[in-house]
Amino acid sequence: MRVGISTGEPIIGLVGQRRQTHTAIGDTVNLASRIQEICTPGLVTIDSTTYQEVERYVNIRRKAVFSDRRSQDPKFIQEISDNFKKLQENPDDVAALKEVGSQFLKHDDVLQAHEYLSRALEIDPDDDELKLAYAEASMKVNQMDAVKVRARKIECICTKCWA
Repeated sequence: MRVGISTGEPIIGLVGQRRQTHTAIGDTVNLASRIQEICTPGLVTIDSTTYQEVERYVNIRRKAVFSDRRSQDPKFIQEISDNFKKLQENPDDVAALKEVGSQFLKHDDVLQAHEYLSRALEIDPDDDELKLAYAEASMKVNQMDAVKVRARKIECICTKCWA
């Protein structure tokens, strides 16, 4: 069994015209599904938002996720693994955070790049090179968010809407 957990607000409601069924849809649900697919059997894998909520209660190990293209690049795997080892020894190593963020940015994984560069910038807000890399990642994240999604309206039955 594998479990993927993502924290956020899903859309929950009745879907269908003839035979209505309860369903959950949205970015949070899709992310949880994708996380579950990459999860190691017998373990639980969570997103960064969930991590921030539970880190003080649970012992957690960071997991690197690579696309098929990157998982076949031995140089990338070695570089990223070396930097993850540095981060395990010192989570506030700005150079390692910056390098990991830059590597992810170079391989078009802007969400992970943004996360690592953001952490590095919190520690060293005066590094101009870091500011540029963070700005590039932020612009790419904003471009991803600008993609419009069309969907049919469904009736919401969640308790949040009832209040």
